[in-house]
Amino acid sequence: MFNVYLRAQGRLTTQAIGISILAVLAMGAALLGSVYPVPPAPYSLLPYLYAVLLFGGFVCSMIGNARSPSFANGAPCNTRPKKIVRRPASSPGSD
Repeated sequence: MFNVYLRAQGRLTTQAIGISILAVLAMGAALLGSVYPVPPAPYSLLPYLYAVLLFGGFVCSMIGNARSPSFANGAPCNTRPKKIVRRPASSPGSD
């Protein structure tokens, strides 16, 4: 997703692609390490609990978007910098 955004902005570099690949490999290693070898009893359920909660959040998001299409559009998006309007400082005697 990040690379798609960078490509649209014309700022996609080989460094960004390399960092993305390393991040995906690190997350994959962490995921694999949490399910293989199978940890002892209570910890063996945690990856599956996480997957259920993640899926539940996705389903809630889809239901909210289906009920109200403005649900996703109303979410704050920090992809564009806010425009700062600077007003000239008033002098003490001008009021």
